[in-house]
Amino acid sequence: MNGSSAEEFFSGDPSHNPAAVRFFDVAHEGARVRAVAGFLSDGGVDDIAGTAPRSVVVVTGDRLAAAAAGLVDALATPAQVPLVVTDTLPSYVGALDVVVGVVDETTPASARAVADACSRGAGVVAIGGGDGLSGAVPSAVPVVPAPPHVTGITPASVAATVHAVMGLVTGHPVDMVAAAANDTADSIDGQLGLCAPDRDSLVNPAAQLNRHVVDHPVIHTASSRYGLAIARIAAHQLAVEGHSGMVLDRNSAALAAQAHTRRRRDDRGIPPEDDPDSIFFDPVTTGASTPPGPALRTVTWAEAVDGLPDGLEQTIEERPGHSLAAGLALCTRAWAAAVFQP
Repeated sequence: MNGSSAEEFFSGDPSHNPAAVRFFDVAHEGARVRAVAGFLSDGGVDDIAGTAPRSVVVVTGDRLAAAAAGLVDALATPAQVPLVVTDTLPSYVGALDVVVGVVDETTPASARAVADACSRGAGVVAIGGGDGLSGAVPSAVPVVPAPPHVTGITPASVAATVHAVMGLVTGHPVDMVAAAANDTADSIDGQLGLCAPDRDSLVNPAAQLNRHVVDHPVIHTASSRYGLAIARIAAHQLAVEGHSGMVLDRNSAALAAQAHTRRRRDDRGIPPEDDPDSIFFDPVTTGASTPPGPALRTVTWAEAVDGLPDGLEQTIEERPGHSLAAGLALCTRAWAAAVFQP
């Protein structure tokens, strides 16, 4: 953040770098995970540790939170305890279950679900989106805090909390789970350093991703559940900043890419050999052609690109047993790319 304090960013000083201001929330993803680690170390969820519940139910308020919980679900298969991700509290939930509620000022339904789960005797943890939760959930419910000056729910805050709860209820020691959360925060911070807005765009993976998707239709893809879970989070983060795209599995992405190429060619009424997209196209010998619309581009998450057109591979070195850390680092890269300004 170039040494600027949070207070300066909220002071309205016009001298601030707009790119750094847009990066402010992204830059706190590591801090959000450290807040989870601190919450665990302070005994915030001791009541549910080792309980081996019938299920862990995550009640989310929006699609991004659901996608973040889905990343944990992809990593927890097969799970010792079933993980259910939903936007409403299931009727069966009771004293045998643990509920994680994703709650901020924009998710009143989740707040009501947390209160309902408490009344049914379930173990409950809430993920807070800022300072606006006073009175939104019962006072007895432990709330994972957000760092100062940061509001809203993010993939890191949701995934880190759900992952920690899954570890604790299946008997992992609190100190081990907290240490893993701190390791995840370190991985995210390392990625933030690479994606900082003042880093040269030639070696900035967020800038490279931004250049790849801007002004193009995009398919985000992977062949594994883990990669597709990351792709859903990345596609959402990019879309809310105007870089729309869809998520398809690898086989469907290949079919969609072929169909897109045919349609662009057919819409211009030219035979394949005269296609401007072809490497053999020569405008001198073939003649001028109507400029084609933007070509389809693909982004492959957490695995190598394999035969997809205009593909960009998004991977990160992954240590054994640290898939969540690598996944959230990639999600952070996607968010940094979404807010990047050339």
